[in-house]
Amino acid sequence: MKTIQRLKTLTNVFLSMIIKHLDLQLRPYRTDDYIPQLYYETSRFNALGHQWVVKAKINGSEKSCRRVLSYQLLQKSKGNCNVKFMMLRSPFGESAIKPALKQYEFSEDNIDSGHHDISLADPSECNKMLAARFINLRLLMFQIAN
Repeated sequence: MKTIQRLKTLTNVFLSMIIKHLDLQLRPYRTDDYIPQLYYETSRFNALGHQWVVKAKINGSEKSCRRVLSYQLLQKSKGNCNVKFMMLRSPFGESAIKPALKQYEFSEDNIDSGHHDISLADPSECNKMLAARFINLRLLMFQIAN
């Protein structure tokens, strides 16, 4: 009896959840600083009724095999939104990514999620990703409907 009740509860949760997956392409850009720094950014995209952008930066030196790519999700439209998200390997990508679920409550004052590292199965894969002209990733976004 408890198993049936748990199954009904999980079914209700999944039915009330909005799930969106997007295949994104991060393009390289340079900052306008005195010493330009490389970063990556997607075009604006719509998901869960809001506009978003993903920005990524590189942590670590070029000579290190321990470089890490960290990303942040930025909300470009106004409004409050509590979102869970994770980065995955795109069907067009080559690097194996260990998925990690992140959560952030976006508001008019908090429009960026902070930086989260993309956990690669092999740390040396980061240099392979950066050697490509574009970085292809899949973003999975979850929101509980009110």
